Amino acid sequence: MTAVLLGLLFTLSGALIFILLRSFSALEARLVEDNVQRVRFALHDEIGSMGQTAEDWAAWDDTYAFIQGQRPNYIAENFSTDTLKTLDINWIILANLKGQIAFQKNNLDLDQNHDTPEFFRRIKTVPPALLRAPNLENITSGWVEINQHIFYFVKRPILNSQRDRPAQGMLLMGRFLDQPRLQDLADRTKLNLKIYPLQSQDHLSPQLYGISQQLIPHPQKILTQPVDRHWIAGYSLMEDTQNRPLFLLEVKTDRLIYRQGQWSLGILLAASIVSVLVFLAIMIVLIDRYFMNRLLRLIETVTSIGDHQDLSARVSLSGADELARLAQEINQMLTQLQTKEKELAQEREKSEILLLNILPPSIVQEDRKSTRLNSS
Repeated sequence: MTAVLLGLLFTLSGALIFILLRSFSALEARLVEDNVQRVRFALHDEIGSMGQTAEDWAAWDDTYAFIQGQRPNYIAENFSTDTLKTLDINWIILANLKGQIAFQKNNLDLDQNHDTPEFFRRIKTVPPALLRAPNLENITSGWVEINQHIFYFVKRPILNSQRDRPAQGMLLMGRFLDQPRLQDLADRTKLNLKIYPLQSQDHLSPQLYGISQQLIPHPQKILTQPVDRHWIAGYSLMEDTQNRPLFLLEVKTDRLIYRQGQWSLGILLAASIVSVLVFLAIMIVLIDRYFMNRLLRLIETVTSIGDHQDLSARVSLSGADELARLAQEINQMLTQLQTKEKELAQEREKSEILLLNILPPSIVQEDRKSTRLNSS
């Protein structure tokens, strides 16, 4: 019985630990996926915010007139040294219908965190990577890699303020996804971020390369991978304007749920062990009190009856369990033995009387004399 109860207790504890481990793992994975989605949404919000800024500049009569060569003072009036910093962009390009650049400005020379891409120094026409839409009416935005630099850009057709005239060119704005930008994004999302460009995969570790290969067929999928007992990482692919894998996004999350789960399982395991020990102690006390003591008392009583050959004695044992039933059976046996002994005594007495009537008087007297001598 005890073994069955202990086995049941350990089985239930093991099943509960298994269920909790799976639940904690699933909860942790969902948290990591949510964090990766937060970063993706934040990046899309960055593009959306820059797109609204580009829209304001592109659909403006002054810009419309400049691209047609009618506002020679447009640049001096609108683009000071701090304009790009105020707009929070790294570069801006104004191009005509042929893609020829009428104006371009970048602040990369002022930013010590960048090596200025060569195409910004010698650029005369819009880079092919940015000129994808065949129709200038198309609004394009996305991610592009040029000269091993990753940036996100928006492209808007240059229209008059009323938007009722044909487009005369295009306006492009862009921001580089560099370490300061990533750090700013990490500070806003309270997450640990890192990106790994995929154009050159030589710098990728075998683990990251394997993750990227798993995600390429499913670019919208998010993979989770424990790093150690303190961190778990989520990975997602970001694609360029041609739906090609551009970089691998890594979002690390503190494994607070994992550690809390480990602590809870430790408490559960400790509680299970304590419960088993308490159960065993209670069983030992109960067995000693309600079984062993009564069994010893039963043995002592039966032994005493046997030593004294007192069939009139009885076993006194209360209860309704097997030991009490055994005591009753012993008492019934003693009663039967006592009855048989009385019957035998009566038969022996009858036999003696019969013999006395049959034997001669001299033998009877001799027998009585020897009986008195034996008794004395």
